[in-house]
Amino acid sequence: MSKAFDVVVIGAGPGGYIAAIRAAQLGFSVACIEGWKNPKGELALGGTCLNVGCIPSKALLQSSENLEQLEHKFIDHGITAAGVKVDLGKMQARKDGIVSKMTKGIEFLFRKNKVTWLKGFGKLVGGGDVYTIDIANGSAKESVTAKHVIIATGAVLSELRKEGFQPFMVCQTRVRDEGKREHTKHMVRLRHANQINGAEANEIILLNSHDGTSSYQMMAGLLRF
Repeated sequence: MSKAFDVVVIGAGPGGYIAAIRAAQLGFSVACIEGWKNPKGELALGGTCLNVGCIPSKALLQSSENLEQLEHKFIDHGITAAGVKVDLGKMQARKDGIVSKMTKGIEFLFRKNKVTWLKGFGKLVGGGDVYTIDIANGSAKESVTAKHVIIATGAVLSELRKEGFQPFMVCQTRVRDEGKREHTKHMVRLRHANQINGAEANEIILLNSHDGTSSYQMMAGLLRF
């Protein structure tokens, strides 16, 4: 007999794991399906953001900012250093440690709030009064039922070039607000290929203001430069 839950969340990224924990706190029996594997082949919660997106990017960004401060900023304070070296292996190990600590933290919160982690990838196969979800983890398979299903599988970045849009202007500005860290503003202007040379052109303007991480992901992922 398949396991029955009040709520099943498909996907354990920042949207999914928070929804699962909150539903459990409200008194529902909850399961969360996630089959992400890290480079070591270990199953991990947290989705793209915690494993290969925001968190590791910010960890490496902090390391690079420290180097930049040492080489270019500290001199104003009368601090200089010679023979500065970068140990990329150690930098990566620090980043991996941060990612592991945070993903393990989600596992702890699941246990604390009695959220069942169903390891694998989920597929809705039946509806009605209850939903039936099949979970596959390699050759291992199981089915569960749920009164409610939350789909939090994330998204795949659209490749606007496939739709005929081309970037024709990219602006990047570093902004420092008094009392705050520097952040980056990006503006990417797109026009359809058929209208690049036209007198009138519809444009898509993508504007992002962040500490840099999301902006870089937007340009590299969305536009596929």
